[in-house]
Amino acid sequence: MRILGTIKIKIKLRNFDENPLAIVTLNLNEEIEIRFCPILWTKDRKSLFFTMPSLKAFRYQNCAVILDDNEYKSFQAKVIQEFLKKAEEHYYPDEFKLIKDAVEHKEEEINIDEIPL
Repeated sequence: MRILGTIKIKIKLRNFDENPLAIVTLNLNEEIEIRFCPILWTKDRKSLFFTMPSLKAFRYQNCAVILDDNEYKSFQAKVIQEFLKKAEEHYYPDEFKLIKDAVEHKEEEINIDEIPL
């Protein structure tokens, strides 16, 4: 059984200018919840990216590491897909269009200086 085949995703949306959070539960023998997987805007507000939580910042609790690149991309795609569903219901149409354009915007690489702290 693949661990990432059993994930449950809950998206916590806020105001348009605030970064949403993905709360992800991996269903193993016991549920392991990965808290606060942020979906962040780049500084230019043209692109969104998804990141796993910092292990140290969360005191090594409720975190998991996905080592396989293909598994991580699949996981990321599921989170973004759920985010888009919730965003379409939650935000105004013009705000959702900006979000959808940002998700579809592909960059060769993310500049580390663009990550908001």
